[in-house]
Amino acid sequence: MRLASFTNTFFTRARETQRAITLASSLFALVALAGCGNRMDTEPLAPASIVITTPSGTTSVTGTIQFSATVKDADGHIIQVTPSWSVVNGGGAITSGGLFTAGDSIGTFENTVVATTGTVTSSSTVIVTAGGLASITVAPDSVSLAIGGTQQYVAVGKDAHGNVVDIPNRVWSVAAGGGTIDTAGLFTAGTTAGAFAHTVTATSGSISGTASVTVLPGALASITVSPPSSSLAIGAHQTFTAVGYDDYDNVVPITPTWLVFGGSGTVDASGVFTAGTVAGTFTNSVVARVGSACTGISGRATVIVAPGALTTITVSPIDPSVVEGATQQFTAAGTDAHGNAVAITPSWSVIGPGGGTIDPSTGLYTAGSTAQTFTNSVAAFVSTTVGVTSVTVTAPASPLATIVITPANPSLFGPQSKQFTATGYDASNNVVAIPGTLVWSVTPSSIGTIDDTGLFQFNGSYNGLLTDAISVTNGTITGKTNLTLDCGC
Repeated sequence: MRLASFTNTFFTRARETQRAITLASSLFALVALAGCGNRMDTEPLAPASIVITTPSGTTSVTGTIQFSATVKDADGHIIQVTPSWSVVNGGGAITSGGLFTAGDSIGTFENTVVATTGTVTSSSTVIVTAGGLASITVAPDSVSLAIGGTQQYVAVGKDAHGNVVDIPNRVWSVAAGGGTIDTAGLFTAGTTAGAFAHTVTATSGSISGTASVTVLPGALASITVSPPSSSLAIGAHQTFTAVGYDDYDNVVPITPTWLVFGGSGTVDASGVFTAGTVAGTFTNSVVARVGSACTGISGRATVIVAPGALTTITVSPIDPSVVEGATQQFTAAGTDAHGNAVAITPSWSVIGPGGGTIDPSTGLYTAGSTAQTFTNSVAAFVSTTVGVTSVTVTAPASPLATIVITPANPSLFGPQSKQFTATGYDASNNVVAIPGTLVWSVTPSSIGTIDDTGLFQFNGSYNGLLTDAISVTNGTITGKTNLTLDCGC
């Protein structure tokens, strides 16, 4: 009983003591509030400053920063007030909770994030940095360069929002030809002309940018005429084309002047050639020229004009005199309507009594024993075309007195060959056999050669008349003829 009574008494006194302390505290608080004019009952605490706190003032484009702010009164006490947030100098946007989201422009945006409560504000600077490399642009985008020309290229890297960024580990290369490029981006055009699309390349990892190059051909160095050689009938047409090239065999556009030399025909301004009426091989006669005759550049083609159809056969020698029992070698030359030689292999015959016989394949005539003139008795024919000559058979005459070369005094357009023959005559101008060997010669020897059969080959090295240029000798008797030469230059 005593213990229980003591315990109750102890707790009763403790409660009374606690009530006394609580009452004293309340009275003290009331006195304090009365001394302050009872402000808690009349107005809230006034914000005096705002301090913005943030984990970082820097973010990449479209990145976020969570801003926070502490509001204090004049005595530095924290007031539980939520400020309003705004962005005043660009750089991005901010939510009411202070979450800033950067825009797509980089830069330092001074005092752009603002926290406001009442009339009190505070600001913070935001630095927006570029994102990672997203694209590379190579400049200039397209250039035209001469062979061996150079161009300095520049590579600009950008992020996904178009902001310029550094290009790490940049590598320059040439992807589609056109030249070479060094590690600094200096391109040197090669020797092959053409358009090289997207050939200059700047690469960083998996990202690259390209530029195109057109390499221009060099100066005209040569002209090729096609076809290089053409065989045409008289009056036929051939279209020639001319292609210009530089020193590296690149095609150079040209508009040439067309010319014809040597009388082979005519050519118009488009390179259409019309063969003339003179048959023959006209070496390098069709010319395409750019520039003047002396300093220009030319390409050439050869024209071969074929003779027309056979219209005439001429038998040589004409109306010879042959001693009884002697032989006479006849030859036949074919020509077309324009007088061009036509190669023939005629058949020979003696018409009527004829005064002798003739080998039908070789044209070797043997005179009979009747001395008289046999008019148009020796005939050479090809199909329906016939050439004839007369033969006078004479009694045996005096020995050889002169040698006559045929054809006499011919004109040659070079290079060209010509077959000469020699006929012997006695003192009475009767045809006689030439005994022994004939020796042929040409003077001067620089103009060509002549063989033992009298076949002369003109090399095209002379223009003009040469007196006694062709000679044939039998013993002490010599026959000569002149030549009129045209080199075709």
